[in-house]
Amino acid sequence: YDYQGSAIWKLPIASEAIGVNISANKKVVVAAHADGTIRWYTFSQGRHFLSLFPHRDKKRWIVWTPDNYFAASPAGEGLIGWHQNNGPEKTAKFISAAEVRNKYFRPDVIKALFGG
Repeated sequence: YDYQGSAIWKLPIASEAIGVNISANKKVVVAAHADGTIRWYTFSQGRHFLSLFPHRDKKRWIVWTPDNYFAASPAGEGLIGWHQNNGPEKTAKFISAAEVRNKYFRPDVIKALFGG
């Protein structure tokens, strides 16, 4: 919804949004989700472009893009991962962010999303 209460887009989400704010320049929507993540969306289209999971220990965190690029605090890489299906007859595999660090650890990509 915009500042006047009119719907501008609708987006299915995996976890309930418990807090939402629109940036002052009306370019970004930031939502706090019930799963503990904070997610950024484009204001104009509702495209999700970044997620942050800050651990409750206030020491570990990880931030990632839908394309799997991420940045993390020390020991933060163990906080998320990806579920890989291997077909109906094989066991699925969990791949932690630490396992794909060489390919996807890209703090520069995350920084560039904010013009830095």
